[in-house]
Order: sequence, then C-alpha cells, then structure tokens
Amino acid sequence: CTPSFATVTVNMHEIIDRPDRNDVQETENSGEEAELPYDIVPDSEVVLSRTAKSDNTSIYKLNGKTTQFREIASFLKTKGVDLEHNRFL
Repeated sequence: CTPSFATVTVNMHEIIDRPDRNDVQETENSGEEAELPYDIVPDSEVVLSRTAKSDNTSIYKLNGKTTQFREIASFLKTKGVDLEHNRFL
C-alpha cells in the first residue's frame, strides 16, 4: 500500500551569534558539553510543517495551527528567510 501523504516538520529557533565562541571545537566522546558558537533565544521555537497529499494539495501548519502558505511565507520573510525560489517547505 502506497502512503497517500508525506509530512515534513521543521523546528526552528532564533539564535544570537557569539563571535567569542567561534574557536570552540566539539570533541567527540569527551564527555564534556561543548559551548556552541551561538545562544538560543528563550521562547523562540517555531514549528513549521507541510503535509503533501497524493492529490497534489498541501496542508501547512505554523506552531500546530493550520494556515495558508502565504502566511508561512510572510512569517519567514520577517525572519530573513529567502523564499524567492520556493525551496523551503
């Protein structure tokens, strides 16, 4: 039986680059938690999803709420994501 849909979900956070951490390298199996070269902005998680159906229609969700693609595109543009070539979702 062939599935009649496929869903892709992307979890995103806003980050603040930390140039003072650019030289930090993660060491595998060191047992130590390496500092990342950025900080995650608290309460900035965004969840985007697209369900593509076999009838060539799609269902888009922003933080679990069904919405139109234009709303997702508008939101992403405010975050600096370039959708010019329709490569995102």
